[in-house]
Amino acid sequence: MNIDAIGKLVRFGACLLFPLAAGAALAGPMSLVTFEAPTYTAGSNLRGQDGWGGWSGTAVITPKLGVETRVLSGDQSAAFKGTVYANRAFDAGTVLADGSVFSWRILVDGTGGAGMAYLSDNFTGGATPIGILAYPGGNFWLAFNPDASSTDTGVSVTSGNEYLLEMELDFTAQQFEAFYTDVDGGGSRTSLGTQIFHHAIDPASILSNGGVYLISSITGGNAVAIFDDIRTVAIPEPSTLVLLGIGLAGLVVVAFRTGRKQRG
Repeated sequence: MNIDAIGKLVRFGACLLFPLAAGAALAGPMSLVTFEAPTYTAGSNLRGQDGWGGWSGTAVITPKLGVETRVLSGDQSAAFKGTVYANRAFDAGTVLADGSVFSWRILVDGTGGAGMAYLSDNFTGGATPIGILAYPGGNFWLAFNPDASSTDTGVSVTSGNEYLLEMELDFTAQQFEAFYTDVDGGGSRTSLGTQIFHHAIDPASILSNGGVYLISSITGGNAVAIFDDIRTVAIPEPSTLVLLGIGLAGLVVVAFRTGRKQRG
């Protein structure tokens, strides 16, 4: 292969690399919790595994015959039967900032109650969370405190359907925008609206004093709330993306000039 051909190959590779690297940068640092073996034991209580605590009810790692066999991702999920509270601090290295997205998969099946996921900045002083509630046969609600105030989005929840729920956080404006995707219904990502925080919340307090709450109060019907694929994704600063683009563009220019010199 001659130098000209090598130069073309390098330039072509750089052009392919740019969107891939940019996409990886857009994803940013990520913290992910799934309920797969060997970290989690199927058929056992969620609390006491992988840092999960709480103070009420039993959340079973599926599948377990007679409890729940449906899983939302991978080969295991966490099934909450009746009234269950479970919480967990974020892993070391998790990044929360403006633009960070907190998301999870959920399936609620019943005729009453709700399945909920929240961010909290205070485990020891009581839950002061922000999150999304899913009422089977009812609607999605945006909450800045489940015991005080929440907002009915008017968007209905189909009992037995799997949803991807997302919260895009804005600590500067002290609010979040919520999104849902009906996985079973084949729907697209759709905004549920914006909700203010319950009180002034900063990322450091969530990471040092709180984390994520999963709560279920499902009743009637098959009476289960299933959770999986809980994650936070931090979007990097625009300057990071600019530097990445400059670096890759420079690679293309160098390869091009090298090819011209060799041909000259």
